[in-house]
Amino acid sequence: MSKIELNKKGLADQVAEQVGLTKKDAAAVVDAVFASITETLAKGGEVDIYGFGKFEVKSRARTLTLRSIHFVLHGFLSWTCISSKY
Repeated sequence: MSKIELNKKGLADQVAEQVGLTKKDAAAVVDAVFASITETLAKGGEVDIYGFGKFEVKSRARTLTLRSIHFVLHGFLSWTCISSKY
């Protein structure tokens, strides 16, 4: 079974076909939707789209990666060499 992928351009193309918009107008609609979601999340809000999903920003504790552990073992620990794993 092959992997099915859909990027932003493909989504805009499907919206254009299904709604009867030009590809340029559909791309603008898709961009506006993502911008609204991003803006809401950036302000600390939640986005709940019934039947699709709920989006919220959550804080997680930092974890050490192998790269940051390497720096710790060699005595070069600094804030810039610790990376977060998400």
